[in-house]
Amino acid sequence: RINKANKELFFRQISLEPWMEVYQATVEVKYNVFLESFLYYFNVNFPEVYLQTNYQKPIQWINQEILDGKKDILELSRLFRETRRDVVKRRLRRKKREVTNKINEAKKQYYDMKIAESDNCVKATWGIVNNEVGKQQQNLSNFRIKYNGELVTDPKMVCETFNHFFINIVRETVQPELENSLNKALNTDTTPDVSLTQQVFKFTPVTDKDIFNIINSFKNKNSTGYDDIPISLLKESKTFLLKPLTHIINSSLITGIFPRKLKIAKVIPVFKKGSTEEMGSYRP
Repeated sequence: RINKANKELFFRQISLEPWMEVYQATVEVKYNVFLESFLYYFNVNFPEVYLQTNYQKPIQWINQEILDGKKDILELSRLFRETRRDVVKRRLRRKKREVTNKINEAKKQYYDMKIAESDNCVKATWGIVNNEVGKQQQNLSNFRIKYNGELVTDPKMVCETFNHFFINIVRETVQPELENSLNKALNTDTTPDVSLTQQVFKFTPVTDKDIFNIINSFKNKNSTGYDDIPISLLKESKTFLLKPLTHIINSSLITGIFPRKLKIAKVIPVFKKGSTEEMGSYRP
């Protein structure tokens, strides 16, 4: 759980970290030490808690006027059952129409507000659509996928299969096109531009300000990577991370070594259309 109290303790602890091992090690070790240290403070101050509850989130768009209208409907329904009078029946129908219109208007206002406040309007819109049509997330315990004519059901093997599929689809589709384009360029009879061959590409060292601006440009979200560190927390703690991060990045640029753990990505297959068992029905 992340709250104000344990965040303050986390910031205090990480601000006192000298990062001496980071400055003295090789590039690969630098990043490993940095990540392990950060995760240590993170896990100590924000221990993982598993909660099992039947709590149901209240419907945000319901207001007191709608609740009062529903009470009136219940009362009129009871009265109609007792009297069977047409005048009561007409009042009941009229009240139902009124409440339905109020519900639709309240929903519209609430969803318009949610979309307007969202950083991703398309995602927010689809979330609303899925919520309204009752679309639920798929139960991954029963998930299965076809690969080489066989059904894969083990969750770990499903992940490995998707990983293999997404990696190889790039090699099989994108890479050949790049190679063909390169071969065509090399086999042309045109005289190469000498000025292009004389150009030199090089990296310039980054500064604390560069890293600060990059981290600050991240959206304020609680989404995480494979390390489970929320982006919002990373932004809040950026002041204490600038020195070691700047050092690691510049060391990487100087040596040409890119830390292995930075090559790890969290990829989620998103279903597009077709059969849920076909890998081609998903995009990364």
